[in-house]
Amino acid sequence: MGRCFARAAREMFRGGGRWSWRERNGIRHRGEAGFTLVEVLIAGLLAVLAVGVVTQTIIMGRRSAWLAQRQLEALHAARATLEDIGRLDFNHAALSAGRHVVPGGFYDVSLADQRTKDITVRTSWLGTAGRTNWVALTTSMSAALHP
Repeated sequence: MGRCFARAAREMFRGGGRWSWRERNGIRHRGEAGFTLVEVLIAGLLAVLAVGVVTQTIIMGRRSAWLAQRQLEALHAARATLEDIGRLDFNHAALSAGRHVVPGGFYDVSLADQRTKDITVRTSWLGTAGRTNWVALTTSMSAALHP
């Protein structure tokens, strides 16, 4: 009885009880469900490439944000220096023609004419690979506005 039942079950589930070489070795016919090894390898490769692209994008975004932060800090320092200079009298010693050193950079004062001075403030910031970059702000100061 047991042998007959097993044979009947096999015939019902395997299509007549004949086991082909393909069925014994796991090879499917067209239209059968599942993936081949090549399909799985290609899908894995595409997944690895996608993860790599996403990772690179995140790294580049973080680096850009870091550089923008450093540049913004230098810009704020240059602006603060320019505001401090703007509070001085036109004939103050800190506004004499030439280069003047301030923390994080320097500023140059040049005479446009007897009543106008051009001031350029340059502040440094550290970029990628240890490279020094500069932010420069320029303004003019008039003797009529700063007696």
